Amino acid sequence: MGIFHEMRESEGEIVIVYTYFPLFYIAFAAALAGVFLLHPSYAPHITAAFALFIALFIVDFWRPLRETRQAVKSGRCKELSGSKFSFKNPLRVVIDKEAGEK
Repeated sequence: MGIFHEMRESEGEIVIVYTYFPLFYIAFAAALAGVFLLHPSYAPHITAAFALFIALFIVDFWRPLRETRQAVKSGRCKELSGSKFSFKNPLRVVIDKEAGEK
């Protein structure tokens, strides 16, 4: 279980739900607005905070995104639903374990 996603494994499948993927876009928009609208002396602090957020985001999403990419390429992805822009209908990936073992 990561900070920004949920990953559940059962005997036959892996379910990955990217629950907080839209948070990246909101943080990016807030950082951009902060840099351009606030006093210029705040820009380095906002940029550094956003860079730390991006680093945390990348570290947390590295494994599930890699696994999703490999599953889609190999044809093990059973279901890909939702939207990466929605909190109500988050991106959900269901990966079949048995198809990869054949």
